[in-house]
Amino acid sequence: MLLGTQNHIKERSKLAELIAERMGEWVSARDVKPGDRLPSEPELVAHFGVARTVVREALSKLRALGVIEVHQGKGAFVAQLPVELLFLRIRRLKPQENELENIWELREILESRIAELAAERRTRNDMTALEDTMSQMGKPTEAGVLWDAAFHRCLAKAARNPVLEQMVFELVSLVGPIIGNSKIQRQTLPDEIRAILEAVRDSDPNRAREAMLNHLRQRKRLFEALPVSA
Repeated sequence: MLLGTQNHIKERSKLAELIAERMGEWVSARDVKPGDRLPSEPELVAHFGVARTVVREALSKLRALGVIEVHQGKGAFVAQLPVELLFLRIRRLKPQENELENIWELREILESRIAELAAERRTRNDMTALEDTMSQMGKPTEAGVLWDAAFHRCLAKAARNPVLEQMVFELVSLVGPIIGNSKIQRQTLPDEIRAILEAVRDSDPNRAREAMLNHLRQRKRLFEALPVSA
């Protein structure tokens, strides 16, 4: 009985993911726009021909990604965000491995500049946060994955640009599902990270930029040398 229940939950979850993808496609195709109200639950149930629980789970997934906002008594609405940011969040529903080359390139452009700004603008509290984050390096796999994302987000916060900080958050979240099972996520590069940290501490933007570029390129090479399923 328990096995049957577990299988049912898995099937419902897969179906909910599919429905969430379909709703995301509505936004991507501009059928609904930021601020627009989504159809009601009964309308979604009728449209997709699935149970109400599946629709609710799909809406929960979209809400967790920040694609929609749910207002009690009013319904679900597409988040009022720039469409480019919405598209990034929607693509987390079904990330594509062939997007990685473009994502690495974008990270080099953005995060090298972020490292420069962090070196120019960081505070004592920022340095404490960065050093605390680095102290988590070398923990078990799950902690390691969290550590890598946390370091890049922490550095972006030190740059004092909320838009750049949000973009790094989106990019790290987008990459995670694609390479999350690879050994690359279980490896750390302490010398390269320490070089970034020291350049930021020394308020040296040029050195911080080069250290970040070196770090990202090394991680890219490590990833390319390993099968995604490793």
